Amino acid sequence: MVFWVLRQFFAIAVLPCTAAVLIPVWLARRNGIVLGVGSGLPQVLPQAGGLVLLTVGGLLFVASLHRFVSQGRGTLAP
Repeated sequence: MVFWVLRQFFAIAVLPCTAAVLIPVWLARRNGIVLGVGSGLPQVLPQAGGLVLLTVGGLLFVASLHRFVSQGRGTLAP
């Protein structure tokens, strides 16, 4: 039972966070890109668009996870 819970946590939290957050931040730091909020409208506008896309992606992930839990069986990463 404990193994199943850990496997579910790994599939739901660790894998998506690694792909969506940790790897991009690592790549940015490796290439000398400073992460931060832009100082003017031409810099803030793409960041706001990215935030909107990230929010939509998060909502789609939660919706698919809910559907998976309510209708499917197993884990997200077999």
